[in-house]
Amino acid sequence: MLVVDITTRSPFKDLFPIRENILNEIVKDIKENGFDKSRPIVLWRKCGLTVVDGHTRLRAAEIAKIKDIPTVMKDFPNERAALEYAIKCQRNRRNLTDQEILQCISELDKRKTKAEAGALKGKKLAPCGASSGKTSENTAQTLGISSRKVERARAVLDKAS
Repeated sequence: MLVVDITTRSPFKDLFPIRENILNEIVKDIKENGFDKSRPIVLWRKCGLTVVDGHTRLRAAEIAKIKDIPTVMKDFPNERAALEYAIKCQRNRRNLTDQEILQCISELDKRKTKAEAGALKGKKLAPCGASSGKTSENTAQTLGISSRKVERARAVLDKAS
């Protein structure tokens, strides 16, 4: 697919900052070996060909002046499912920093399902929708961390300036 036809947008493009040292290494590798076809850019088909996974590789291709790159189209029922997919892809490739964990929890909490919101009805929630129990366990599983760490992160999101 042509690089110019690919879209990036929030929250996906903001979820994991592009690390300059990694970007430089990928640019160097692309210039020496071409774009690695075994690592295509993952696009959300029904969301305007939006990048869900591969922002650093896309940026590296742009810098290396590669015009046509391999992509894979995926369908997701909603933005939360697409976010969970993006987080799992990154979790399996890198160690998430505390800042990245906070960002992921914040974005996931903004997209709680109606069932999750209903289960929390009557409970006093902090502005970002902090909660414990089942939602913490689900978020922890997505991020590959403990539910206690999710609860602590939510407390930081709720109370920190």
